[in-house]
Amino acid sequence: MGYADDSQALDAKLNDLKNNTTRLVLCAGEPANFSEAQTNFGVGSGKRLGEVTVSAADFTGPSAGDVDGRKLVSNAQGSVPISIDGTADHVAWVDTVNSRLKHVRPLAAPIAVSAGQVGTIEAQTITDRQSAAPA
Repeated sequence: MGYADDSQALDAKLNDLKNNTTRLVLCAGEPANFSEAQTNFGVGSGKRLGEVTVSAADFTGPSAGDVDGRKLVSNAQGSVPISIDGTADHVAWVDTVNSRLKHVRPLAAPIAVSAGQVGTIEAQTITDRQSAAPA
């Protein structure tokens, strides 16, 4: 017997990310919660180095995944205002309306950033894969 997931069910999660992510945050380390993602690095357990405001228009999809399932792509952000010096190694997707940390992922490679400059967040793909048969 084969396994399959309803595309609408997979898209519901991805559309929640697309429609409710309001900022992409460059972080020094992996934030564990919304507060860490929204507090400047060097203040308590804060991780934020810089951030950019986004809307649903800054995402592509959901659409068919490259292998299976469904995917959502955040478009590259080339003008991310940097407020704190540091090394960014994660990007947090946050919902500032509901104070929620939606998603965190490591950068492909850490990048050094300096306050007063602008940083870049490369395009990122989230794939919600089809369920696999139990082993």
